[in-house]
Amino acid sequence: MAEEFTCDVDKQYRSACKDVPKYSGSRYCVLHEPDEAKNKEDFEEAKKSKLDREDYDFRGTVFPEGTSEFQGFEFEANVSFEGAKFSGDRTSFNGAKFRTANTSFQGAEFSAAYTSFADEEFGYKGKEVAFSKEVNFRDVTFRERAAFLGSQWNPIFDSRAWAQFHGCRIEKPELLTFFNNVLLHPGWFVNVDVRKVDFTDVKWYGMPGGPEGTLSEEINALEDRNVEAPHTLLAQACRRLSANAEDNREYTLANGFHYWSMDAVRKGSWKYFKDLSLKGLLKKETWHDIGERFGLITTLYWLLNGYGVRAARAFLVLMGMWAIFTTFYILVDPSEFKDFGQGIGYLWQTAVYSLLAMVRLNPEPTPGEPGLFQFLVGLEGILGPLQIALLALAVRRKVMR
Repeated sequence: MAEEFTCDVDKQYRSACKDVPKYSGSRYCVLHEPDEAKNKEDFEEAKKSKLDREDYDFRGTVFPEGTSEFQGFEFEANVSFEGAKFSGDRTSFNGAKFRTANTSFQGAEFSAAYTSFADEEFGYKGKEVAFSKEVNFRDVTFRERAAFLGSQWNPIFDSRAWAQFHGCRIEKPELLTFFNNVLLHPGWFVNVDVRKVDFTDVKWYGMPGGPEGTLSEEINALEDRNVEAPHTLLAQACRRLSANAEDNREYTLANGFHYWSMDAVRKGSWKYFKDLSLKGLLKKETWHDIGERFGLITTLYWLLNGYGVRAARAFLVLMGMWAIFTTFYILVDPSEFKDFGQGIGYLWQTAVYSLLAMVRLNPEPTPGEPGLFQFLVGLEGILGPLQIALLALAVRRKVMR
């Protein structure tokens, strides 16, 4: 680059201009010249020069048609395509390897007819994953078809990887594809509408059939990256992913996302109380916030049937309720039970009585005067049918769709 020349690109992208020549008749360097019809030979020469010296700073670069293919290339240092524009018929990173802690496509615009991040030789054993650490697709615009295509041996994203798609603009979501064993985190898609994105045979951390992962780990990862309101945003992302799975009749997966969505809301509401101090409780506005955030109903919904998707939990709670009221009746030993037998027989009769009271079949003997026994029978008659309804809801969600 001529000594006196300063590229007219935004200052934030000028670091990419280092040792890049001025584009003839322009105020820009060869990389940043905005005309997509610019001389491809000059551009390829400048691009090759940067790649040869392991300078992978392509921020703000405008890639003309036919110049944005990096098939099989191994990036050995930090990579940045922030604010870049990829045009033409095809953009390909097939088989590329990013061996760095920082890879960024933030703010890039993929306007090529087809953009792909894929296993170059589909199904070839022993290949390394494309992204092994951090990759930033934040605020990226996908205008046409884009695909992340993995294989059993190359899932595109390593188990240590974290990809940020935060704020992505997907103009044709039905053309964005994640296919074949690609490993994904729900937290990658906060602030992204993925309800029509094609997720085919992908594996989700923490979801049925996917690698181990927890909601807490997902929230912690978002907090580590300074994402504001991680509980709320993750809940929203999981709702959208649940809708996507539901539309594709992947009901088990949809239930998993639904559970995480509700649990993120619950944990977010209770986190507020963990951070309260005694001094804070003396403030009037604190009690106003408590009234708005108190998640008792959500917590009970989680405890009693796992937000309507944990039939086994609802059944165990029902059985526990039965056992507890049976024990209460034995301890109270009401006078109405005077005709009941003793020992094992008494336990069995009391258990049957509790079961009938739970389903409101008015078992004999009926309570006499108001007292503890009458209160217990009435309480079981309220809680029992309620828990049965919650069990029925969870079973219906699991098997009736």
